Formats: sequence, structure tokens, C-alpha cells
Amino acid sequence: MYRHGDYCNVDPEIVMTDRTRVPLLVNYNDFDHHQHDNESGEEDRHAKEAAQFPFISFTFRSRAVFDEVCFDQFIVNMPWELFRMKGPVQFRDRTVLVNYVGGKKEWSAWDGEKETCLVFIGWSVSEEETIRKLKNCLEAKEG
Repeated sequence: MYRHGDYCNVDPEIVMTDRTRVPLLVNYNDFDHHQHDNESGEEDRHAKEAAQFPFISFTFRSRAVFDEVCFDQFIVNMPWELFRMKGPVQFRDRTVLVNYVGGKKEWSAWDGEKETCLVFIGWSVSEEETIRKLKNCLEAKEG
């Protein structure tokens, strides 16, 4: 049971997503390294808690063109553990900057390099599986 105030004075019910109903599980105070008490084993406790959330980041880069409908479905179906993705994505008629955070996505105009370069951040997700699903959205080369 979560008590209001245990998590940065934020009621966990507020930060739960409609799709997954997953509460915020990390207490901000756990990351205050100035309050460690080495004699009481506090450092060991923090290391064990951090191991429960093995954060990872990885990138994907390609000059190939993505199918826009498929890419949109890729985003819709991303696991909740993959909570951040950002970068330009090249479609047939344009390149857009995609910003995905915690289930919300935003696409905006991109005037930079015409290529896809995405950065992913999450925990306990398979980089290989994510990239495989992403590559399924590449358009087939004509000819």
C-alpha cells in the first residue's frame, strides 16, 4: 500500500497510466547520496534497490525510410518499461522529431539530417527485441 508523501509528496494514483496502471515505484529520497549511513548498511540497501531497476539506454540509426502507420503502432505497443524515446524519424515524405515519454508522444517538424536516429531509455527491456520490432516498420526498397 502506498502512502501519500512517501514518493516526493506525489500521490502515486496521479502518476499511474490509464493503459497499464503502473505506479511510480522509485522514492526520490533513495537517490540522495549525501544521507548515506555507511555503518548501518544503508549503502548496501541502495545498491540492492538500484539492481531492481536495471536502467538501460540504446540507440538506433538508419537512413532507411519508415512506414508511418507501422511506426505509429510501434509506439502504441511499446512496453511500459520503455519509457523514453526521442529523435528524428525519416518517413517517405518528411522527417519528424519524435518525443515519447511515459506513454505520451509528440511529433514536430525536423529540418536536420534526413535520417532516423532514436535514443531509447527504459528498464528490463530487450534492446534486440525492440530493434527487431522497429526494423519491421522499415519500408521495403523498391526495385
